[in-house]
Amino acid sequence: MQHEINDATSKKSKLEDALLEIMEAIDKSKEESTRVKTVVKQEQARFAETEQKLKQNWHDWKSLLKEAEAKRGSLTGAIDPIS
Repeated sequence: MQHEINDATSKKSKLEDALLEIMEAIDKSKEESTRVKTVVKQEQARFAETEQKLKQNWHDWKSLLKEAEAKRGSLTGAIDPIS
């Protein structure tokens, strides 16, 4: 009977150790998840900022192109075509 009690106590101790390891792994996973979520939010904000800047640059370039095309049109109208 004492042998069974010792075996059960030993198994309980091993199970408690395993449970503790699992709980520590869960805690580490939660910490890592929180860290990753923070990084993702930062990168999303950086992406949104970069996207906005690119859109603004695109509109600026389109405006400059239109201005250049209008200027070219006015200049080409002043040039006599070669016959």
